[in-house]
Amino acid sequence: MRFKKIRVRMLVTILPVIIISLLAISAVATRLASSSLDKEVDETMEASLRAKEADVNTEIDKATVICTGLSLVEGYVYNTSPWKDVEQHLENVVDTNDLIRGSGLWFEPYAYDANQEYFGPYVQKKDGKLETTMAYSNAEYNYFEQEYYTRAKADPSKVIVTNPYYDETSGTIMTTCVTALKTEDDKYVGCVTVDIDISSIKEIVKNIKIGNSGTAVLVDSVGNYIGGVDDEKITKGQNIKDESNKSMAKLGKEVLSQEKGISYYEENGVKYKVYYKTIQATGWHLILREKVSDLNATRQNIVRISGLISVIAIIISVIVVLLQVNAISKGIKKVGAFAHEIAKGDYTINPLTTTRQDEIGNLTNALNDMYKDSRDIVTHISKRADNISDSSQNLKNAADQLESDFGEIREYMGRINEATLTSSSATEEVNANVQEVSSSVNILATETDASMSMSNEIKQRAAEIGETSQKSYDSAIELSTNFEKKLYASIENSKVVESIGELANVIASIAEEINLLSLNASIEAARAGEQGKGFAVVAAEIGNLANETSDAVGKIQGTITQVQDAFKNLTEDAGNMLKFVQDTVTPDYNKFVGVAEQYGDDAQQIAASSAKISEMASNISDIMQEVNEAIQNIVQSAQETADISGNVMNVMETVSDSVVDVNEMSGKQEHIANELDGIVKHFKI
Repeated sequence: MRFKKIRVRMLVTILPVIIISLLAISAVATRLASSSLDKEVDETMEASLRAKEADVNTEIDKATVICTGLSLVEGYVYNTSPWKDVEQHLENVVDTNDLIRGSGLWFEPYAYDANQEYFGPYVQKKDGKLETTMAYSNAEYNYFEQEYYTRAKADPSKVIVTNPYYDETSGTIMTTCVTALKTEDDKYVGCVTVDIDISSIKEIVKNIKIGNSGTAVLVDSVGNYIGGVDDEKITKGQNIKDESNKSMAKLGKEVLSQEKGISYYEENGVKYKVYYKTIQATGWHLILREKVSDLNATRQNIVRISGLISVIAIIISVIVVLLQVNAISKGIKKVGAFAHEIAKGDYTINPLTTTRQDEIGNLTNALNDMYKDSRDIVTHISKRADNISDSSQNLKNAADQLESDFGEIREYMGRINEATLTSSSATEEVNANVQEVSSSVNILATETDASMSMSNEIKQRAAEIGETSQKSYDSAIELSTNFEKKLYASIENSKVVESIGELANVIASIAEEINLLSLNASIEAARAGEQGKGFAVVAAEIGNLANETSDAVGKIQGTITQVQDAFKNLTEDAGNMLKFVQDTVTPDYNKFVGVAEQYGDDAQQIAASSAKISEMASNISDIMQEVNEAIQNIVQSAQETADISGNVMNVMETVSDSVVDVNEMSGKQEHIANELDGIVKHFKI
C-alpha cells in the first residue's frame, strides 16, 4: 500500500504496532493472572479437602479409639471377669457416646463358653434405652461369615471401618468399626464391633461451603453415597456410577479409580469443576465441586480491568504519536521544499537554517552540504562539457573503422574453419569405413579360431571313435570265439540227457520183470492157501511198487524228450546269434574304424585351412590397425586445426563485440555529452 503523506504512513505503521503490543501485553498479563488465580484456587480447594478430610477422620477416630480400647480391655479380662461386668462395660461405652449406636463382642466357637459355639452379646440403643441382645448368636445369623468378622480375622492387627449401610431397625445410616479381640499372649479369640451413626459425618459434609456455590459429596469405597446428596439416595444406597447423568457417572468412575485429582462434569447445563481425594483411614472419597462460572468471575473482572487499562493506554499512545508525527512532518515538509527547488536546478536560493539535533536536523545539514557540493560540480561540468563532446566524436570515428576491419578478418577465418570442418568430416567417414572393415576382419579371425578349435575337437573325437570301434571289433571277435566254444561244449553236455533216457528204459524193463514176478508170487500164494496169504500181500505190494516205478519212468522219459527238444532249439538260436555276430556286428565295427580314420584326416585338413585363414586375417587386421592409426592422426590434426580456427573466430567475435561496444559507448558518450551540455545550461548558477 502506498501513501502520499508520510504522516499517514507513520500513523498506519506505528499505531497498529503499539495497539497490538498493548493488547498482547494485556493478554499475557491476563493469562498469567488467570494461571495464578487457577493455581491459588486449586491450592485453596486442596487445602479445604485436607481440612474436611481431617474433620471426617476426627469423627471416625473417636469410634476407632473406643473400639481399640474395648479390644484391649475385654481381651485381657473376658475369661476372668463375670459376664455382668463385661455387659456393664459395653453399656457404659454405648451410653456415654452419642456417636455410637451399638457395640458387640463376637467370640470364636467355644472360646468364651465351652458349651456355646455362638456367643456374641450386642448392646444397642433402642427407644432411648439400652438393650443387650443375643439375637445374633445363632447359626441362622452365623456371624462367623459376616464381613466384619472375616475382615477382622484376616487382618487382626488393624482397626477396620466398613462401608456405610442403612439400618432398618433404627432408620439411620451406620458404619462399623471392627478390630480383633486378642488375649495377653496375642491369641485371636474373636472381634469387637462399634456401630456408629454417621449423621455427624453427613452434617460435616452438608455444611461444607466453597466460595459462592461450592458444595461437597462423600461416597464410600465402592461409590455409594454417604453425604452431600438427598437422603433418599443415601437410604437407597445409590451408587455414583449409576447416576442417570452420564457426565456424573463418568466422574464417579474416575474418582473411584484414582487417589486424588481434578476433573469436570455437567449437570442441568451447568459445568462444575471437581476436586476429589481418598480418605486413607476408610477408603471413602470426598468430592468438592464448584461452578466453573463462579470460579471464572474473578478472572472475568481481571480481563475487564486489563482491557480498560489497555484502551486508556492506546488512547494516550495515539495522542503522543500524533503530536510527534506532526512535528516530524513539518520538518520533512521544509526539507522537501528546499530539495524541490534544487531539483529544478535553482542554485541561487539560500541554504536551510535549523536548530534541531535529531535525524531531521542531520538531514537538513546533509542537504545543505549536498547543495554546496552539487553547485560546485555543476559549475565544473559546465566548463568541461564541450571538450567531452569533441573527444567522443573522434572515438566514435576510430571505432567505426576498427569494426569494419574486424569484419573482414572474421569472414576469412570463417572460410578457413569451414574448409577444415569439411576435411575432418570426410576423414571421419573414411575412419568409420576402416573401423567397419577391421571389425569384419576381427569377426573372421574369431570364426577361424572357432573352426580350428572345432576341427581339433572333431579330430580328437574321430580318434576316440576309432579307438572305441577297434576295441569293440576285438571284443566282438573274442566274444564270438568264446561263445562258439561254449556252444559246442553245451551240445556235448546235452548228450547226458540221452544217457538218462537209456537208464530210464532199463529201469522200465526191470519194473516189468518185477511186475511179472509179483504176479507169479500171487499165483503161488493162492495155491498155498492159508499159508500163502502173507506172501500174497507182499507180492501185491511189490506189484504196486513195480507199477509206480513204471509210471515214474514214463514221466522221466517224457521230461527227457522235452529237455532234448529245448536243447535242440537253444542250439539253433545260439547258432543264429553266433552267425549274426560274425557276419554283421564284426564287419560293422571294422567299418567304424575306417570311418573314424577318415574323419581324423578330414579334421586335419580343416585345421590346416583354418590356420592359413587365421594367419591371413591377422595380417589384414594389423594392416587395418596401421591404416586406422594414420586416419586417427589425420582426424586429430584436422580437429586441432578446426579448434584453433574456432578459437580464433571466438577471439575475433569477442574483439569485434568489444569494438561494437566501444562504438556504441562512444556514440552514447557523444549523446550524453550533448545532453550534459543541455542539462548544465538548465541550472541557474
